[in-house]
Amino acid sequence: IYSTSANFSAIANRSKYEIFLIDSQGRTVREIRRSIQAPALKSRERAFIIKRDIKTIEAPAYIKRDMESLIPAKKNLMKGIVLCDRYLFVERIKTDISYSTETVPIDIFRVNGDFLGQIRLKSLPMLINKNQLYFKSEDEEGNYIIERFRFSLEKEKAKI
Repeated sequence: IYSTSANFSAIANRSKYEIFLIDSQGRTVREIRRSIQAPALKSRERAFIIKRDIKTIEAPAYIKRDMESLIPAKKNLMKGIVLCDRYLFVERIKTDISYSTETVPIDIFRVNGDFLGQIRLKSLPMLINKNQLYFKSEDEEGNYIIERFRFSLEKEKAKI
């Protein structure tokens, strides 16, 4: 997964908590790591993936069985990242992926690598600009809705 800003690009390895900030010359200027173990995929979550992603496709039964065998035993650690000039937001995998209404944990770092903490949001913002977060969603008719929220990071705690 990756994200870009005016100053850096960020590339992350989903299966490990590794993020590399890269400058415009392609040099790694910062590595961000957390020592977190990947959580196991619960049986309820496995059943949810099969129902949502495998049962709905048009394919012979043996292909669907092969696809089921490819579902990993552990979850990835990250789902997405968003980078701006000051902060890096990292979307972690939900505690239980079968609950669509659950908020997602977001780890926040300064671009110098300092971990500021974790907040929970409805989703990862599509854009961070100075002190504003932008989220995209769709209404029932398929029209895009852009929401903007102000945020501040005071005394190492996020407020939205």
